[in-house]
Amino acid sequence: MDSLYDTESPQPPAAGPIAVSEEVLKASTAASAQLFSSRLPVSERHVQAIWYDPSLRPAAIETQDGRSVRVIDPGAWNVESGPDFRDATLEIDGRRVRGDVEIHLRPHDWTAHGHAADKAYAKVAAHVTWMPGPRPEGLPPDAVSIALESAVCADPSFSPSSIDLAAYPYAHIPATPRPCARILMRDPDLAVAVLRAAGIRRIGIKAARMSRLLQTAGSADQVLWEEMLGALGYKSNEASFRELARILPIEQMPRDRDEALAALLGAARILPDFDRTQDGEAADFARRLAETWFKNPRERLPPDMRPRAAGARPANSPLRRLAAAAALAAAPGGLPRLRGGADPAGLRGFVRSLCEAARWPFFESRWGFSSKRAGEGDRPGPPALIGQARAAALAANVSVPFAIAEGRLPGVPEWLPPEDLSQPMRQTAHRLLGRDHNAALYSSNGLLMQGLLQTRRDFCLSVHPDCKACPLAAALARDAAERKK
Repeated sequence: MDSLYDTESPQPPAAGPIAVSEEVLKASTAASAQLFSSRLPVSERHVQAIWYDPSLRPAAIETQDGRSVRVIDPGAWNVESGPDFRDATLEIDGRRVRGDVEIHLRPHDWTAHGHAADKAYAKVAAHVTWMPGPRPEGLPPDAVSIALESAVCADPSFSPSSIDLAAYPYAHIPATPRPCARILMRDPDLAVAVLRAAGIRRIGIKAARMSRLLQTAGSADQVLWEEMLGALGYKSNEASFRELARILPIEQMPRDRDEALAALLGAARILPDFDRTQDGEAADFARRLAETWFKNPRERLPPDMRPRAAGARPANSPLRRLAAAAALAAAPGGLPRLRGGADPAGLRGFVRSLCEAARWPFFESRWGFSSKRAGEGDRPGPPALIGQARAAALAANVSVPFAIAEGRLPGVPEWLPPEDLSQPMRQTAHRLLGRDHNAALYSSNGLLMQGLLQTRRDFCLSVHPDCKACPLAAALARDAAERKK
């Protein structure tokens, strides 16, 4: 199976447009007029589920200016900030279009939600709404407007209450087992072998990239610092956090934790406002950070690179992620490195050391400067700045490949501490192993979880949705046929 990871996944062949009869369109319009009222309990989440699930989405869809629409791929359901679906593929009057999809109840919600001025929505190819209406201002010029009300309500049996909203985006798609699932769900050992090979490839790619950086950089600590900040920035803030690491090199970072945080927050343009704090402790700390920064100002990020907090969970806010970075930068002995063995005991110990290095009582008692202390009000207290799952992710994505790049590890360990299951991991697992598989197959080994991500990148993204041109599915089928002989 390892040889699969040297192939490039071909794109599926383009399919022709679906003909839509006048009778269907007339029936849609008539049924819509009879069934729809403003009291129909349709929420934006309902519209997302309808767009995503082919068993709910009507076959006959049109843009609001009358062009036929064929949904080849509704896109990946995005549970974070930005458009609701990423990388959708549509055919508009037979012309293939790719881009993001944003879902609203009414067309004017696009303007009301401020998407016109948000660069994150610049690649929107379709604005899908429940109700029809005028095209909103600021929609990308080539984006189409699609209203689903008429087509959905053409089915007299449609009822919003029949949609299990809690089941999306994972439980319903794919509706039928994928080719890989038909084989792997019956052979757990083969599934583990495939995921292990993919995980080793993923860690190896990261190690090779870091090795090239070490050959050109003047400081191994600086390479590690940039990788750590990039990982802490996650997807939405990775670029800005990496730039922070460049303008605040690790050699110039203060060894005092509070001063390190002041440097990072000041350079990121997100110093807290002590006038908006909830109590004297938070106000005093915020004031000290500001005074520390203005006594020794550094270079700052450009305004358009300021870390984004919109859409992030409170535990993943830029403030808390940079507090974790400051704690790691000021840790005794420097940035934590994987120096011991790569056996399970050694890796668990390293994860614990990352968690311990990021311990910070102030941030363990409150979410941020403007929030109340834990125990005050109804809001529960925050988690640690770096918990076990986040530390495991840092180990898999940074520390282990960096140790390999430095020559301190001979290869990729067979086991890595498990991290949280992400949306891409869950989606890939459903495609590879079926809807009803047991997640225990991979959820206790971070290497197999990394394998899910690499399989998605190498195969699922490029052949979704029909899997017919997938080299992994073809190889598994050949392997199964050979074993039957």
